[in-house]
Amino acid sequence: MPKRLILLGGGHAHLRVLKHLIEHKPAELEVLLVSPSPWQYYSGMLPGLLAGDYALQDCRVDLASIARRAGVSLIIAAVEHWDAPQRLLDLSDGRSLSYDLLSVNTGSETQLGELQAVGDVLLPIKPLDHFYQRCQQLFDAYAPGDTATVAVVGGGAAGAEIAMAVQQALQTRSLCADTLLITGKCGVLAGHANAVKRRLRQLLQHKGIEVIASRARAIEPGRLEVGDKQLRVDLLIATTGARAPDWLKPAGVSLAKDGFIAVNACQQSLSHPEVFAVGDVASRVDKPLDKSGVHAVKAGGVLCHNLLAAAKAQTLKPYKPRPVSLYLLNTADGKALLSWGPLTAQGAWVLKWKHWLDSTFIREFNE
Repeated sequence: MPKRLILLGGGHAHLRVLKHLIEHKPAELEVLLVSPSPWQYYSGMLPGLLAGDYALQDCRVDLASIARRAGVSLIIAAVEHWDAPQRLLDLSDGRSLSYDLLSVNTGSETQLGELQAVGDVLLPIKPLDHFYQRCQQLFDAYAPGDTATVAVVGGGAAGAEIAMAVQQALQTRSLCADTLLITGKCGVLAGHANAVKRRLRQLLQHKGIEVIASRARAIEPGRLEVGDKQLRVDLLIATTGARAPDWLKPAGVSLAKDGFIAVNACQQSLSHPEVFAVGDVASRVDKPLDKSGVHAVKAGGVLCHNLLAAAKAQTLKPYKPRPVSLYLLNTADGKALLSWGPLTAQGAWVLKWKHWLDSTFIREFNE
């Protein structure tokens, strides 16, 4: 019987694996791709999508197409239960799948916590397609000239980009946008250079986006407590960090302190060597990494090597992250902001560069 490899999730690293398999798939290896959607949306293009730079189809990879070209069977379903000791996955379509090798690249869920009491106005940033469609529905409910109060919770790059993109989307619809960015005590872009943070704060001030460096707590539907203030919001967007999916805890696999799959330098599970995990769903115990799509993209090549090596009982190799990650933030005004270690820049040329990188990434897997 051929060995069976299951790719759970269509994340950025698994796209690299699928592309490699198009020309280098071992004949004796059966590969299944399990994903709840036939599309994989690229998170880096979401702000541009909201701001009107792209259409929805510009920002996604056709998983059915790339799987077919790779000789991989695509199963459209979500995982409901994982039994790691028995090597079994129970899916939402009723199927139960066994495996010899498993690679997990499903991403994470949004940490909501006390924000959930705000009710139907709460909109987590994931899953991306649902977030975008829900935003369009909410925006379309307003008439030109109406005022919409939108609060974005989360001071990272995603929170800042989404705040600027949503404001632009509302203004494009001739709406009055009252936009708030609630960052918590760490402020905007914690971990980035001071010059980057200073430039972003000036930009947000120029756009009229109020930055509140306090913790947000939902009081009741539509109302927030932020510091010593109480605010009424029409839309609360959560970019509040990563939370481990519920199906990980009972799986019987070793988890890190943050609840994600504990892996070594080779992205291999500490408790089950036939299991690999990459991206937000995994946590390196030897070298903690930020929950960033940058690492999922860069680790894809190493993951591909290690999956095929594991199938042949060959030597694995470690993923060595770059010491500094490049961030290009779409500022929703025809420009973008660059953050690379201590270096920063802003301008239309940065946005053109970002458009080229993002579009090239999508075309790489769709063609």
